[in-house]
Amino acid sequence: GATSGEAALAQVRQATPQAIVLDVMMPHQDGWEVLQALRQEPACATVPIIVCSVLREHDLALSLGANDTLVKPVSQPALLDVLRRWLGTLHPVE
Repeated sequence: GATSGEAALAQVRQATPQAIVLDVMMPHQDGWEVLQALRQEPACATVPIIVCSVLREHDLALSLGANDTLVKPVSQPALLDVLRRWLGTLHPVE
């Protein structure tokens, strides 16, 4: 996965992911700006974006284009549940 907002944007321009899990607490960049930039990428228009944050900012995340949120620390079962919900049965998640 990408380790910065710029790297994430570069990656989605090369290959469209099935889903994006975005930590909004990023060094050197505002994760909320990255979320908005991802939503402006044509390839990401319909890609589920799951925001992770230590704060409960569900409404803000949804208003900026996220599909769902997880509060850190995130357990593996919680992450898999939200990915299954957004990817459906067409894309098995292990």
